[in-house]
Amino acid sequence: MKPADLAKHLRTLRGHAETIVVRCRAVEDAITRGEMFGVDVPASSIEANVKAIEKRMAAAAAMIGIQPTKGAE
Repeated sequence: MKPADLAKHLRTLRGHAETIVVRCRAVEDAITRGEMFGVDVPASSIEANVKAIEKRMAAAAAMIGIQPTKGAE
């Protein structure tokens, strides 16, 4: 792989990683605030966000050649 191609690949992976971190923190913050203030956090909202995070992680893993295991999809 040429250095320019490798750099592009790494930037894409970094973008996936940064997005995953931000989304994980947002979900965690929403849950924490809900617990602190006694507000119900809709489970469907949390589940949708977790699924989106999992899809992003799977996309990043596929970029480096990791295939999902059965039952993990």
